[in-house]
Amino acid sequence: MFYGIINIKLSHHSMKSKLIALSIIGSLFCKAQESETSKLETLEDFEIIGKNESLSTLTLGIEDLRKGSDAVNPLDSLNRVPSVYFGGADQQGFYEYGQNFNLRIFTKTQIAVTVDGVPLNNQSPAGGTPVGRFIDNETLQSVTVNQGSGDISTASNFGLGGRIDFITGAPKQMQDLEVSYLVGSDNLSRAFVRADTGTILGGGTAYVSFSDTSFDKWRSAGDQLRKHLEAKYLHPLDNGSIGANFYWNDRDDHDFLNVTYAEFQQFGRMKGLNTTWYHFDTDKAKQVSLNEYYFDTWTNRRDDWLLSFPFLLDVSDSLTLSATPYFSENEGVGTWSPPQVYTTFNADGSLNTGGASDNTQSSWRETQYALERAGFTADAEWETESFLIKLGMWYEKYQRDHRREWFQFADTVGFDKGSVSSYGVQFDRLYEIDTMMLYGSVDYALSENLSASVGARWHEMEFEASDKFNAANKITGEDKDSFLPHVGLVYNLSDTNQVYASFSENFSQRPDSAIMQTAPVVEPEHSYNYDFGYRSAQENLYYNANLFLIDYKDVIESYNPGNIYGNESVFENIGGISSWGIELASGLELSEGLDIFGSLTWNNSEYDKDIVEAGPDGNLNTADDTVAAISGKNVVMIPEFSYFLEVTYGTGGYLLGLNNRFIGERETNRLNQGEVLESVNLMGAFAKYSKEVDENSAFTVSFNVLNMLDEEYLATTSDLGSGASNTAGSASFAPGAPRTYSLQFSYDF
Repeated sequence: MFYGIINIKLSHHSMKSKLIALSIIGSLFCKAQESETSKLETLEDFEIIGKNESLSTLTLGIEDLRKGSDAVNPLDSLNRVPSVYFGGADQQGFYEYGQNFNLRIFTKTQIAVTVDGVPLNNQSPAGGTPVGRFIDNETLQSVTVNQGSGDISTASNFGLGGRIDFITGAPKQMQDLEVSYLVGSDNLSRAFVRADTGTILGGGTAYVSFSDTSFDKWRSAGDQLRKHLEAKYLHPLDNGSIGANFYWNDRDDHDFLNVTYAEFQQFGRMKGLNTTWYHFDTDKAKQVSLNEYYFDTWTNRRDDWLLSFPFLLDVSDSLTLSATPYFSENEGVGTWSPPQVYTTFNADGSLNTGGASDNTQSSWRETQYALERAGFTADAEWETESFLIKLGMWYEKYQRDHRREWFQFADTVGFDKGSVSSYGVQFDRLYEIDTMMLYGSVDYALSENLSASVGARWHEMEFEASDKFNAANKITGEDKDSFLPHVGLVYNLSDTNQVYASFSENFSQRPDSAIMQTAPVVEPEHSYNYDFGYRSAQENLYYNANLFLIDYKDVIESYNPGNIYGNESVFENIGGISSWGIELASGLELSEGLDIFGSLTWNNSEYDKDIVEAGPDGNLNTADDTVAAISGKNVVMIPEFSYFLEVTYGTGGYLLGLNNRFIGERETNRLNQGEVLESVNLMGAFAKYSKEVDENSAFTVSFNVLNMLDEEYLATTSDLGSGASNTAGSASFAPGAPRTYSLQFSYDF
């Protein structure tokens, strides 16, 4: 087990010559760079907190990322990071509509995420680019989490607080074939293969990997399917490198039924969708109301690909240039069977889903998504004797189609999706956004032990939203902030102790669906992030303590006005959130092979303004407006207290681990009117054995248990219920999965 810290200490001499040991963390099974003599050796694995940054930062390496089942969403491993919460409706964290992902007070649509340096869109399953579609655990090399303000170079339209960088491994220098097969609870099956070419084409290296995953929903019926391919080529240059990365993902899944707090108390965690398609001779209204919840009409399909061309050039000892052009496409559809067929149309020809309907017939509703992105990032670093200058830019052209079509079922005895026929389109919209971001920063050594960082970003998005039913219904404009500052200080108390502080202002565009909304007017969001921390690293001990403060302005929420079926969501700035908290992380080597790692978060977050919310007419400043007194109330679904604790022991090829994740109580509505989710302990365990067969091959067997105590709990919410205040009883939740097991066999040739 290795403990250490890498810190770049700025001085009035060359910074590259001032790499010293200061603050890297722990709990890792460190291996040397892979050689041709040992198949068990892997890239060195560190949990790194710090690195002379004025930000709160943690990097997870291979061993931490591969402790869990390779079928589990890569985001799940981030639960060991302070202030991170990831939970899902299924045992693998696969079902995207059932995921909650928070970093401090920010949700998955407000966190900047990159894969191999390429910025993703937001993490929304509906028209977004969730990171689980672009990486496999088997190819993942490291994940770096900035809990606070994120780096000055962050390329994101949604990065209000925090940034997460996923890095996949480079191709190997030697020919290699890796295969693995995993089985588990609920008919879980996962096959993975990776082939490395070794050196080709005059020094280049490449690999191709493919995985195929399937499992059943743990409640009700339906399966979850995923196929994923990655290909990477890296070619060295005299003073740099050029490469090509390709990622493709195809997924099909069945939805989980959310339940209310009261339903969970009454029925427990097993309440789910119907598994019978009903047919009655006379009571057709009852028939369609039951078939609304038939499992095979609640489905999602997504197809994604991403292509990038990373380039790196050391122009001189002091100047480095890098650039990454990228292209990405996504297509998808979500389906459902509403219990009516609408019979009227609006003047523009679109289907009127607030009008008259026949409630004796079932519809098949398809919400269709298509997303295209093309862009590039470009960065330059110039290093002198006493300072480091960074300049860069990000440009992206974004186009998203959003369409909803309605079909009518034939009245068949059994479920027959082939019997549907189209009868109307509710909406058909196109969103186009051009983004430009410029940044610059200077890191400067003020003294032998004190360094400062000062920088700023300029960020502009020009958008056009058009309605394909009505050409006159077109909106153009921009979301822009010309000055987003970032400042930081780092002071070395000694070679093993460091304090830091930082401030940044961050900015998020309006959701594209809110652009066409004329009332209420929605403004972009801003956040002001402050971090103050202390790091220390001893021979066998590392710890980090961080105090954060966040002033989150113009928070955008969406809700169904009046909670009336057929109403489209209304977006509204509901005011602000004030948050402050403490984050602790520590790694300790107790003895040879025996290690403990823990993290703890205390978070106090409150709304700072009452909400004036639209009534059933969907418009503000009308007679049916209401006021929700939420000022001073706790923010929903954010636990005040949480922690992660893990003990591992490794010897002679064996690795054993036991961990516990505690999630404190969470409010379920902004008025804090009862229905508090109880605290829960989620315990996990893993065992792994690795052995060299000969100098060219090795095998690994691993076993994992999730929710070992079989806790029954409500894990996530995707629907906070009626109105902006989401009063008690109206929210719905996804129960967490029961105890699950997985067993994996891997062989490396």
